[in-house]
Amino acid sequence: QALAQPHGCSRLAAMSLVQGSPALASWRRRRAPAAWRREGWWRGRRAALSAAVAFVLVALCITGRSLGHSSLTFVGGIQGASLQGNRRSDRPLPVDSESIEAAVLRRSAVLAALVAAPPQAQAVFGFFEGGPVLQPFTIFETFNVSMPLDFRVKDREPNSVIWRGDRIQPLEVLSAAGKVTKYKSLAEAFGSNATEVGERLSQKRLKGKARLVEAKVDPTGTGLDAYSFEFDGDVLHELELVALVRRGSENVLCNVVLRTPRLLWEDRKEVFPLILDSFKPLENASASSASQAPASVAS
Repeated sequence: QALAQPHGCSRLAAMSLVQGSPALASWRRRRAPAAWRREGWWRGRRAALSAAVAFVLVALCITGRSLGHSSLTFVGGIQGASLQGNRRSDRPLPVDSESIEAAVLRRSAVLAALVAAPPQAQAVFGFFEGGPVLQPFTIFETFNVSMPLDFRVKDREPNSVIWRGDRIQPLEVLSAAGKVTKYKSLAEAFGSNATEVGERLSQKRLKGKARLVEAKVDPTGTGLDAYSFEFDGDVLHELELVALVRRGSENVLCNVVLRTPRLLWEDRKEVFPLILDSFKPLENASASSASQAPASVAS
């Protein structure tokens, strides 16, 4: 600046006299167009990004080689060959045949024990069953009936058991009971026509009259003297089974009733029939031969 002023030179000309002057570089940066500055910024960022991508690719290659070598070694061990460096060995790995035979024998013994287990045990553990797990209960020392594990016993008497299904709905109540009777058959106690019996029972439901949906004779198909009914009311949907079975020298009238609110029937229509199908007398013989009246369905 001191050199420029005496000779009448401009400020730019004076600074150009000194090549490489810091002041000249600063002035050029300030006067450089914005596009140049942005290009320099992106050039630096691209260089950093390229270096990062290259580093990641190198790391992936190293990791991939390690994983690939481990996988090949594992597969080779399974198939009886191993990789050593870049050379393949065809020598099979030693196999302990005694250990394999012992494992097969243990599994066979477990499966045989499950198959030989009684149906009640299989039902409790849920093996060989497509539906929910059921737990058997003995009622009045006369018959068994099974309930889902989440159904809780509400009350228990010497001749009956009451369960609660849904813990929120107080109307979902299930019961099973037995009592000694003088009758020798259901035909003698109620009548031989199951549909007529169901129509009479439909008029005396817990929450008022209901519609008889279905009536069956010997619903389990095991030769029992039994009727089953399905009722649809304004409040409740119900399934009921009555049967007459022997207990020693006595005739016992058995009754299983499954009640749920009508709005919950869609959730129970699969499990309730399974409960009725689980009905099984402790003695094989019924009080009399199964009723010969054909099963009928109410419209």
